[in-house]
Amino acid sequence: MYYNRSYSAVADIDRAHRGNQSITYVGKDHSYTGSQCSADKCTLVAIQKVNITTGDSRRLYSVVHPYHPSGSFHDVDRINETHFLFADIMDDSIYIVNTSSGNRTWEWDAEGKYPKSSGGTYGEDWTHLNDVEMVNKTTFMASLRNHDRVVFINRQNGVLRNWTLGEEDNYSILYEQHNPDFIPASKGGPAILVADSENGRVIEYQRKNGNWQESWRWHDTRMQWPRDADRLPNGHTLIADTNGDRLLEVNQQGEIVWSIDYPGPYDVERLSAPAESSAGPSASSVGLTSRTPTSLNKGLAVANYHVKSVVPSLILNATLYALPPWASPVSGMAILTQSLLLVLWIILESGNYIIGIRL
Repeated sequence: MYYNRSYSAVADIDRAHRGNQSITYVGKDHSYTGSQCSADKCTLVAIQKVNITTGDSRRLYSVVHPYHPSGSFHDVDRINETHFLFADIMDDSIYIVNTSSGNRTWEWDAEGKYPKSSGGTYGEDWTHLNDVEMVNKTTFMASLRNHDRVVFINRQNGVLRNWTLGEEDNYSILYEQHNPDFIPASKGGPAILVADSENGRVIEYQRKNGNWQESWRWHDTRMQWPRDADRLPNGHTLIADTNGDRLLEVNQQGEIVWSIDYPGPYDVERLSAPAESSAGPSASSVGLTSRTPTSLNKGLAVANYHVKSVVPSLILNATLYALPPWASPVSGMAILTQSLLLVLWIILESGNYIIGIRL
């Protein structure tokens, strides 16, 4: 096991180009006070490479900017030894950087492509562009989380509109997704495997007759805000279930073959497999079995499932994200309700006190 607390948060983890024991990740230091900091509070964001066996580590690239809770870039894909592809939440853009010189060699931004009234608050957290992937040398796939869309961007022609998956506020397709993976035609695609976070499921869409059609989905009574899913070469699916506080692997029949409890995982990779889902087959090509919670166990699982079915997912997931890992949907809503009642009581008592003084 490799353990490092030098960063306050980690967003993206990938196997390095050479060797199973070397990884790269995006590290964020939200309390940076070095000489590059020109604001009251700064965030340092870096690409870090580490050999998890020896612990040898080196920084490949970094930027410092005024504090931002997500940092600037949230996901990075390696193109070659010196060039990396970035997904930038702050600038609502994707770009390529030559890390040896620090120069951007290509850039696309969402501004002007979508209405400013769409997504989140413009100028603050508008698109929440949380993932980017290189489809081929000229085309990239990006996740516009707050627009409920996965988009394809050509380096010369911009957004390929007829390839977009999802549409804003159409939650039957996607609902504030994370980490979509592209499965190429050589593996039975084109297909997109995506952690459909606010819908509490992992879902796959297959490209057929110029359209995206659902081809597989998986979720159980425990799944809560998944944020990464990788299709492995053997057809299994590796999942990071963030508010379910676990990592798990699902086989071709939809059965869990192993699962470990782990607090709030964001991203998961199999070190012995190629990056993300690049070597995994599409669901339709190998006939993967979908799973939904059609039958429930007794007790807490039933209660949790019913809470999730009636409480808006944005409220529930935000509450669980802020609470300790042991909190379930039931206990999370109980804590939230008690907190709101306490605030209401304080307000009422303060009002009575003020009225009493005036009288």
